[in-house]
Order: sequence, then C-alpha cells, then structure tokens
Amino acid sequence: MCVVTLLFNIFMDWVLRKVEKEVGDIGITIKFSKQKKWLHLKAGERTESVVVNSLLYADDMVVLDSQFESVKRFVLELDKQLCGVGMMMNVKKTKMMVLNGKMDEQIVIRGEKVEEEEKFPYLGVSIRTEQSSSCEEVAFRISKAAKVFRALFHPLWKRKKVSVETKMAIYRAAVLPVLLYGSEVWVMSVREAERLESFQMRCLRVVLGITKFHHERNEAVRGKTGQCEVAELVTRSRLRWLGHVARMEEGRLPVLLYGSMEGKGRRGKPVGRWRDMIERDLKKRKIESWYNIVQDRAEWRRIVNGEVSGVVRRGRRKGDEK
Repeated sequence: MCVVTLLFNIFMDWVLRKVEKEVGDIGITIKFSKQKKWLHLKAGERTESVVVNSLLYADDMVVLDSQFESVKRFVLELDKQLCGVGMMMNVKKTKMMVLNGKMDEQIVIRGEKVEEEEKFPYLGVSIRTEQSSSCEEVAFRISKAAKVFRALFHPLWKRKKVSVETKMAIYRAAVLPVLLYGSEVWVMSVREAERLESFQMRCLRVVLGITKFHHERNEAVRGKTGQCEVAELVTRSRLRWLGHVARMEEGRLPVLLYGSMEGKGRRGKPVGRWRDMIERDLKKRKIESWYNIVQDRAEWRRIVNGEVSGVVRRGRRKGDEK
C-alpha cells in the first residue's frame, strides 16, 4: 500500500469528522434488512437504517442529502476546514446535481459559483439526472472501444501473418475491457444489447478479414473466433458483482445500497432497476436459492460462466432466497 495514499485517507477522515461535528447529522437514509433477503423485500421487512452523507474514492468526494441547505452547510464547512490546514477545494471541478427536483440558488465558495450539471462523469461512468437506462453509457463505451480498435487496425488487425488466436487474445485484453467498463451495474434494454452486439460483430469481421460480400452469418463468425455474445458477458459481469457483494460482511456500504431510500419516485413509467436485471439473469441461469450457492466461490464461478446453465438449484428454505 502506498504510504502517501494511506496518509491522505487518514487526513480526509479527520477532516470529515470535524465537518460532521460542526454541521451535525446530514445525509440520506437507507433502509435495509438483515434477514439475508434482497430481491423480494416488503416495506415492513426493512427494519434497519443507516445515514450516508458522503462517498469517498481517492481524492474524489460525493456529498449526499435530500435538502439543499444541508449540502450547502456541509460544503462550506468542508472548504473552511480544508483552508484551515493549508488545502483548498477546486471550485471549477466541483459540480452539483439535483435529482427529482430543482435548485433555486447556487453554492458560492470564495466568490466562485458551483455549477449545476445534468450529466457528470464520476469514476469513468456518466451519472445523469434522468437516468432510466444505460443507453447513453452504452453509446459512450462503444465510442471509447471503437477508438482502441481503430488504433490497432494497421499494427494488428490488418496483418495476415498474425493468427486469429493472437488477435482475439488482444481483442479480449484491450478492447472488451474498455467496452464493458462499468457493465456490472448496467440496466440494459434489448436495443442496447443489439448495439453492443452490432459493434462486436463489426470488430470480429475485421479480425477475420470478412466483408459483407462474404455473406457469413453471425453464428459462423462467433464460432470461428470463439467469442460469445456481449449480452452474455454483461450478464456474467452483473452476476460476478452480485456474488462479490453478497459475500461481504453486513454493514458494508455496497450491501446497504440494496436497501431503499425514503421519498417518492417521479411520475410516469417506472424506470428499469438493477434488481430487475439480476432477477432476469438468475431466471436465465435457472437458479434458485442463489444466496446459499453464492457463498461457494467455485460453484458460483461456474454458474457465472454458464458452465452449469440449465441446472435448477433446489432445496430452498423459507427466508433463504433473496
């Protein structure tokens, strides 16, 4: 572990404790259950709650609250505490986002206004105020992966002396990670899945040197390259993340995020949820009592990779399935 990173984390923890002491309790309330049940919870079963006011990653910070005044007090106090120890917030890089509402005023830090954004990149993923699906994120990942693929056209894909196996190994190592970054939490429709698959098929045809005049079917192209559909890779990412979180200790923040927040949703058609995607993935794998299986890493890995697809896991007891 880098000593500088450790010291910075200790410093930020100390600063945040001083800020919280001055501004009091703020944040959003997340209700959750300790009954080892996630997917089919009723409102009365969420008996535990926790307040989350900030998310930290390296030198990035997200401040959360349902009231504008609380966020304002927290941010101004944070800037005051940082200035007191010789550090300052970068106001130009500080943004504000409002979900399901409007902001009538702006936060002013040292004479500079904090801008309000409807879309903001955070840790490589685009966060939007109107985020009902991963449509824009999928389009963004395709554009990023296309740049990587084009950069390797002359050095690699065009060279006939390089074997298909070598090209596919590089494709999986260099292009797919860019394309599928953040796919663990994607909420995809059929349209997004088709766009991803269309991009991959164009790439695979270039790798094989196949044009539209060869009249090769997609199944034949995937067979020659040994590459599965992108939708299957996204499913594996979601299930892998599900297993990772399910094995965490109770009280960890990723586990709490499978609870629910207070407040009312907006009017109109209900937005797609990650939970809905997981239920569909588990149904596609024909898995029951998944929480018992996920504790066995080796067995869950086989399920994620589709090696036991079609096998129905039974023996569910009351309260076992989340």
